[in-house]
Order: sequence, then C-alpha cells, then structure tokens
Amino acid sequence: MKINGHDISAVGILPNSDEHDGVARKEPEEQQIALATGWLRQFARPLKRVSRKRGTSYALKHQVEHWARSENVDDPYVSNGAFIVAALRLGYVFRRAGGLKHHIQNCYFNISVRSDGWREMSV
Repeated sequence: MKINGHDISAVGILPNSDEHDGVARKEPEEQQIALATGWLRQFARPLKRVSRKRGTSYALKHQVEHWARSENVDDPYVSNGAFIVAALRLGYVFRRAGGLKHHIQNCYFNISVRSDGWREMSV
C-alpha cells in the first residue's frame, strides 16, 4: 500500500529499495486501520514536531490493542502498518526510527496521547 509516497506493509514502513529486502508485502487490513483510527481520534492529537516521547509506531499499536480489548472488540489485533496508515490518513507526520539508512519498519509521530488513552506496559 502506498501512502504519501511511502510503501507500507502490515509490518510497517518498507525499506527504500525496489526489492524491499524480502520484507513481507501483505497490506494492512482496513478493519485494523479502522481500529487505529478510532483510537487516534479519541485519544491523540498532533504536535508541531515529531516526538519520541510516546515511543514508536509499534508501541502505539499496542495501546490501540489494549483499548480495543477494553472495548470488547472481537479481534483487537492491529498491525504496525495498520497503525501507520491510520495516522498518515489523519495527517500525522513521521520520522523513521533508526534513520533513513536503517531497515526499520517502525517510526515516530508528531503525536500527543491523552493520559486516559495510555497504559504503561510491563516489559
């Protein structure tokens, strides 16, 4: 799936290469994108600048899953790519985690999350 010129699969933002280094090309599912969109609309707002404060897209997708379970959603799973697509469709901007040269699918967003939308996760 291409959003704002970026190739995004279910695992996240694909590397900047034609081959994508063998990363799975499965597209994010619309149901998962809808879940992430709902969480973003309810609990998040954009900041002026990209921030690392709330972690990467991968950490944020876990917040969506926790919220979805608390709402008794039948399938609360949200892929990293689905979260990224939802955020980009809502106008958030990102910076790739690890910089442009690294093959990391995660990214940071210009996002602030309300305290009632955030759950501290145990490691």
